[in-house]
Amino acid sequence: MRITEIDIARGFTVFIMAAVHTLLIYSTTAVHTSWLGNIFFFLAEGPGAPLFMMVMGISFVLSSKTTTKDNFKKAAYLLVLAYVLNFFKFLVPLAAGGIPNQLLIDFGIPTGKAAVWHLFLLGDILHLATISLIVLTLLRRLSNYHYWAMLLAALVLIASPFLWEIHSANPVLDYIFDLFWGYNSHVYFPVFPWLVYPLAGLAAGHYLLTSADFFTKARNIGVMLIVIGWSISRFNPAFHWGDFYRTGQGGTLYYTGFVLLWLYGCHLAVKYLPPNAFFRLLTTLSKHITRIYLIQWILIFWLIGLIGYRHLDIAASLLCITVMTFIVISIGLIPEKI
Repeated sequence: MRITEIDIARGFTVFIMAAVHTLLIYSTTAVHTSWLGNIFFFLAEGPGAPLFMMVMGISFVLSSKTTTKDNFKKAAYLLVLAYVLNFFKFLVPLAAGGIPNQLLIDFGIPTGKAAVWHLFLLGDILHLATISLIVLTLLRRLSNYHYWAMLLAALVLIASPFLWEIHSANPVLDYIFDLFWGYNSHVYFPVFPWLVYPLAGLAAGHYLLTSADFFTKARNIGVMLIVIGWSISRFNPAFHWGDFYRTGQGGTLYYTGFVLLWLYGCHLAVKYLPPNAFFRLLTTLSKHITRIYLIQWILIFWLIGLIGYRHLDIAASLLCITVMTFIVISIGLIPEKI
């Protein structure tokens, strides 16, 4: 089952994806802190990765025809794809001399030979999606799965900051710990706290199917979570906002509420605006999010040697963002036209 509001919300995340990462890699730090950087980083942190992961949970409920075996196969596929992406995204340009040492330093990655294994094993959102898919599959088999999802989300929310510093002397075990809660540059989307979003999405998907006024409830709950998250965060902003990838309870609640409110905004757009070409584009992009995610990252890193690392001013950044977005979407939608 496809819901227009969900497709538009996810499609918008795909639409801005290349732009955000283009600015992150190619633009100067002055641009990062400018009005342009503030706009795109706001979009990345609100209707970006948190929305993508919550919509993953919602879509899991809507895709009721898939079997447990199918989901486990998909999880294995996503995990393999995560390391294939790391190979083409990082190791190919690294071998070609296209990744400058300053980029490695800025992102906390060791230089020299140590960079190879670090980059290949780097945990990203596909690793998170793999583990989340397994958890969602197991929960969906339970009766009243939406209640269990909310309970587990609350436990992950509360426990996450207390797990971040746990490590071992075993490098293999340490890597697994990193994927789940590691507080370092080896993993960008640790399961704790990011599992909160797909779990919230699993519960939201249930109510989307069973409640006629789901989007109104999403608005109300979203506003409530934003207020609670913001209020909690005021007491210790550094802890609760973290580095975006590892937010405390206040920051995670805030982003969860923001995504629910964003879904309500998408509902209003669908309700009051006539069908249009942009909505159709977003719907198409929503169907091909994984493909476009792979294309944009590989293209951005392969072109660092040509465009340069963090050299572009605002004007050049706007031009590069426009061109890169056009190229990525065009390549990503080629199979649609064949």
